[in-house]
Amino acid sequence: MEEQYQASRRSIQDNPSHVKGYANQVNAALKHDTFDRLPQITCPTLVYGGLYDGSCPPEEIRRIAGQIPGARCEFAESGHGSWFFDPSVWEKIISFYKEK
Repeated sequence: MEEQYQASRRSIQDNPSHVKGYANQVNAALKHDTFDRLPQITCPTLVYGGLYDGSCPPEEIRRIAGQIPGARCEFAESGHGSWFFDPSVWEKIISFYKEK
């Protein structure tokens, strides 16, 4: 997993458009708040996060899931985004939607 993380990090650092895209994403996230509208979600929802995520910690993930009727909340043994490289996480996500 460390190797994948480092490859992703190099990809972002070596490409100015990735750096700009990341900065734009962070800026948008800071200005965009739809928390009060989450109860309007009516489809099966899995809210997934990393147990060691400093950007969106577990208590925030639980708070988000608590706003969505019937949402399921799960966590990976990871930090922010590193779960993206963990095949077992994708298996859990896919099986959630197969159940629905």
